[in-house]
Amino acid sequence: MAVPTRLLHQSPLRSAVRRVRRVQLAGMRFGRWLIEPNYAPQYASELPNVCVGTVRSPMVRIGAHPELERGKRHNVSLACTAIDGLALSPAQPFSFWRAVGPVNQQRGFIAGMELQAGCAVPTIGGGICLLSNALYQLAVEAGWAIVERHGHTAAVAAIDALDATVAYPHVDLRFAPTGPVVLSAGVRGDVLVVSAWATTALDRTVTIERDVSELPGVPILYRVRIHRTVVHGGQTERSLISDETRRKLDASQPTCLSCNETSCDAGNRLLQRAGLRRDPVAR
Repeated sequence: MAVPTRLLHQSPLRSAVRRVRRVQLAGMRFGRWLIEPNYAPQYASELPNVCVGTVRSPMVRIGAHPELERGKRHNVSLACTAIDGLALSPAQPFSFWRAVGPVNQQRGFIAGMELQAGCAVPTIGGGICLLSNALYQLAVEAGWAIVERHGHTAAVAAIDALDATVAYPHVDLRFAPTGPVVLSAGVRGDVLVVSAWATTALDRTVTIERDVSELPGVPILYRVRIHRTVVHGGQTERSLISDETRRKLDASQPTCLSCNETSCDAGNRLLQRAGLRRDPVAR
């Protein structure tokens, strides 16, 4: 079965418009960074002694391409070095891209899997959304304020997972904790572990409610609505944190490495930029 090529085979004009729009958004984001010095990363000299939240995300996806799985593990591990020890507070919020920085080969990132409009393609830095997903889940479950978050339109894990996609520099994940915390992050065995540490325990209770329904006539499309209820100091706050349509995808679907569309120029360019070659069985 061939990979969906809705994005890879779009017209040159449409591709050019997308590139121009990305440049515009990047310029706007860089301009915002100049007036938001509080998002610049700062690091603690040591971890506090109270763990106030932990998220464990399995790294392995059954059936996924082994080369892209290897790249994902490497990229996530490398990005974790920018998150580990990061000090946050209400006045010093979190920005994924201010902490991690650009994801490119010069900084040691390699090819991993990225989803683009239904296509599973090799991309430098692919897979780091596993880290942004875990950080977003940590923030939601801790009851922190979500300043900016963008959801995936496709899911290869649980359809109702707490997720956050990122794309340097204009698609960011930003949140602010309710008090001073220090983040820790690392890959331990086959699991990504992200935690928050503070000097005192959280004094709030957080409940997550998920509502998932299939869209009529489209069995792989789902509407996912997620509410969060935070109880603190005798007050209860319930809010809708996401309401999205997501497509369920199989991690074992063909990629540009294993796809039979060997004449796909866009796919071949992706492979060339990533320094990869197609699997022999795809030729």
